[in-house]
Amino acid sequence: MIPKNAAVTVTDVLNYHQKQGHFNIAKRSFSAISLRLNTNGKYIWSNKTLSFKPPSICVIPAGVSYERISFEDDVLVIHFNFLNCIMENIEVYKISDAEKYRRLFVKALKIRLENSSGVQYRENSVLYEILGELSRDFGLLNTKKNYIAESAEYMKQNFFNPVLSIDGLAKRANVSPAQYRRKFRQLYRESPKQYLDS
Repeated sequence: MIPKNAAVTVTDVLNYHQKQGHFNIAKRSFSAISLRLNTNGKYIWSNKTLSFKPPSICVIPAGVSYERISFEDDVLVIHFNFLNCIMENIEVYKISDAEKYRRLFVKALKIRLENSSGVQYRENSVLYEILGELSRDFGLLNTKKNYIAESAEYMKQNFFNPVLSIDGLAKRANVSPAQYRRKFRQLYRESPKQYLDS
């Protein structure tokens, strides 16, 4: 999860056309948050795999080498540094209001292109807006929802385990099976089965 009270500083804002392919990305000294509006794909790192479907926001922490398999897409991305915390895992958020996030990413890009005084502060402000919207939309600072996200990661990693069940996942998340299904759908906008099938 994106750390609570994260302090960030933007280093670059880009809009680029990504070609279809399988890419190996070496460890980088900065983190990235990208808006993917048109393509499916997946990230593979540290024996983990995480798929994404449009529209999605993807967060890649600094220091993680990974593979990305994706189709052709126009991507808006903000490179940044965490100043007071560390993330270790790639995260993907399937968003429902793509236009809200597109406006924020475009706002950051326009600020970068202005190249006037105060750019750094205004870019940072937009990144905080994006993180705030993610927090609001996905309850990133809500403990129960964090447990749901952790159990979803566990589910992906243990997909072939024959004893994997909603009851067991709910127990891991410290909620009832009915609450688990409801909170899972709130967080991921799909059922646990749909999530696994994606």
